[in-house]
Amino acid sequence: TNWDWQGLASERASGTRWGEYVVVGTYDREAQTFTLSQPAREAQPGDYTQASDDAEFPTPCDEPPGGWPQVSEPQVSEAASRLQVRQVPDDPTGTTRGDQTIDGFGGLWLGSNPRVLNVRIVGDAAAADADIREFYDGPLCLIPSERTYAELVRIQDQITTTWPEEMTGIFPDVVTGQVIVELVASNAELERRLSERYGDAVQVTVTGLVAIAPGEDPDPGPGSVPPSTPAPTNPGTAEPGTTEAGTEDSEYRAAGFVLEDDSHGPQLCFGSGDSYPPQCGGIDITNWNWDDVTYEGGEDAEEPTTARWGDYVVVGTYDRDANTFTLTEPARPVKDSDFPEEPERDDSTPCDEPEGGWPAATEEDLANAANDIDPEPGEEGTAIVDGLGGIWFAREPFVLNVAVTGDVDDAETAIRAVYDGPLCIVPVRYTEAELIERSQDLYFDNRGDIDATGVAVERNVVEVVLLAPDPEFEASLDEQYGDAVEVIGYQLQPVLD
Repeated sequence: TNWDWQGLASERASGTRWGEYVVVGTYDREAQTFTLSQPAREAQPGDYTQASDDAEFPTPCDEPPGGWPQVSEPQVSEAASRLQVRQVPDDPTGTTRGDQTIDGFGGLWLGSNPRVLNVRIVGDAAAADADIREFYDGPLCLIPSERTYAELVRIQDQITTTWPEEMTGIFPDVVTGQVIVELVASNAELERRLSERYGDAVQVTVTGLVAIAPGEDPDPGPGSVPPSTPAPTNPGTAEPGTTEAGTEDSEYRAAGFVLEDDSHGPQLCFGSGDSYPPQCGGIDITNWNWDDVTYEGGEDAEEPTTARWGDYVVVGTYDRDANTFTLTEPARPVKDSDFPEEPERDDSTPCDEPEGGWPAATEEDLANAANDIDPEPGEEGTAIVDGLGGIWFAREPFVLNVAVTGDVDDAETAIRAVYDGPLCIVPVRYTEAELIERSQDLYFDNRGDIDATGVAVERNVVEVVLLAPDPEFEASLDEQYGDAVEVIGYQLQPVLD
């Protein structure tokens, strides 16, 4: 909104003017505007994420006894071209290759070093192997897949239709078997909606605007463009509400990321930007010594840098007011066992199974129905039912769960006009839009205490992760919101005697 070319180098041609710059400012998502809060500067090579010159596309299959068959690159490429994806009319599960069909085709890529044809398959891999071997006898790796390529394309089309203004890019990634969504800016609520609707079929990355942590230098110079706001991380295992109030002498343990670069000293973070070197903003560690730990980066790294970083378990005291952490014992590298296990996902439905059992359905059926019921999840007035509290899927078996604050019978009538599959409708107190607004208000009003918030539509609550236990703050949340807000964990875990 307030760009000024004066003082900036730029290119011009045919009345057009352009250039590449680092900008810092505020972003209005609804108006799609950006307002500078400080002068722009010309971008330098160190401002960009460093990408590898030689992208590797490995094969996930083990090398067979005797090694991979030796074939020429044109032979592998020819086989790949014969498997070129083209949707079969009236058959969303297959793709056609001339007059042949490979059922359950999930996409392909060519492995490098060695060159292997990798093919994702949903269903009968042996049948797919027999079909492919009719015209190709070279190195082949068949990977079980949860979704066909056609299903990935449908998910891509649904997301593109529903949230076009949010994205800088979207594409099916056959290597991971997911749809990659690139956002212009971090958007926790959109990411939550995508996760609820599509689960691990969608992976979100931020490729445009990245948020600046409070107190962080907005532009410390080339190589230090601030990272995106970290996504909520797994809460710790301490039981919320059962610890003593923190004091100056209270010890805490955390498994986190420690980074020092030109913009700040050693800081403990619970998320980092996807760049080289990585970037983050967090809690200052007052007595960190890199000589005591192994680390990545530094002047002796393969790609020399002034930044140093690593993942560590730290124990020490936390000064909430000063936002500092002081080690009381040496830090050590993290192990897998230091992170809390992901809780098992509840794939059940709150409704009893009807007489005769649930009708058969697929994940794609449920995704299409959810899109028909609410094209813009979390927005007021976009759903075909009044008072929508959210939609989620049961997967064992597949059932579409819908929460409503209004009349259940009226909701069922409206939904049955667009969907005749397995359905469970449950009454709740809050709409999804109300929960989202509460989640956002809590996060932005309590940044010093709250590390992350999210909405659990299946329980009709806002979930909160605190930076550290704070019984007084938790009591105020309980008094103000009751069972509508739930503290589910802490990033800094109390060290109990």
